[in-house]
Amino acid sequence: MCSLSLSQLAQDVKGLEEQIVEVVNQAGREFYAKIFAVFQERWLQERAGQYSGQRWRTINQVTPFGLLRLPVRVVRSRDDGHYLTLSRLLQPKATRLLSPLVEKQALESCVRQVQQIDHGFFGDFWLWLRSGGVAVAE
Repeated sequence: MCSLSLSQLAQDVKGLEEQIVEVVNQAGREFYAKIFAVFQERWLQERAGQYSGQRWRTINQVTPFGLLRLPVRVVRSRDDGHYLTLSRLLQPKATRLLSPLVEKQALESCVRQVQQIDHGFFGDFWLWLRSGGVAVAE
């Protein structure tokens, strides 16, 4: 739940907007961490015959709300007795400690940058070819 008291409200629109964004982001961070834990508990319940819950750990992960310290369930395999964290078992698993959404955004950004570089290079190359492939001294 998000709230601000009247005494905390900024005196200008810019300050008010910054306060609102911060309060909403804080609520989002708390919600994200709680739902992440509930998701793992549901996963474990669905696989109670294969794994048993042992304890909780935390990991740092970059999310759309910034860097969060998220709860991760440590489980034990009933088959071979190995201990694992659910972050290793969940599919698709987050890599490089980025949430799936942040990883997707990062990859899209990299692809756009590569496309811009390619377009710039190949655009210049195409102009050079059209001019007969002769280097022009300036």
